[in-house]
Amino acid sequence: MVQQVGRAWDEPVLPIIVYPDPKLTSMCERVIHFGDVLASFADSMVETMYTLGGVGLAAPQVGVLSQIIVVDRTSGETADQLHILVNPRVTWMSDESEDGDEGCLSLPGVTLSVHRNFAINIEYYDLMGAPKLGNYMGFDARIIQHEIDHLCGKTILDHTGYVSKRRALKLLRGKLKDENI
Repeated sequence: MVQQVGRAWDEPVLPIIVYPDPKLTSMCERVIHFGDVLASFADSMVETMYTLGGVGLAAPQVGVLSQIIVVDRTSGETADQLHILVNPRVTWMSDESEDGDEGCLSLPGVTLSVHRNFAINIEYYDLMGAPKLGNYMGFDARIIQHEIDHLCGKTILDHTGYVSKRRALKLLRGKLKDENI
């Protein structure tokens, strides 16, 4: 598996991997090399997320099986909302939880109700390898849990029942056919 992003990224917008690509159900490796190449890759991930109007993006969604996610609840509309989390790990989840609709750039056109913890604490590293702690609630916690799921080979389809999953896959197949993907 990829442990280091080994090349500079020339394109500001990276291609999104679409379900059922096996990379979306693969476990990601921890990042062990920090610095300029990782920062360049993170910049491309952020640009991709903003260009597509997303609020979060995980490395496997662009074909890289490394533990890095980018999150911005405003999709770039408000300054200082961007979070880049390397090797994120949830250390605490609140007992309080809620259902909420979630979409995914790797499942275009699909929205599902997903049950998530309302608040989480995480440990992660920044792009230079410094350890950090984060406390997130509400929508921010939902986004981070969604993106961390991607690092563990899970999608929103793994949080729904059989009938909803079949409906979502039918919708996805139709969307991909319409867009010739």
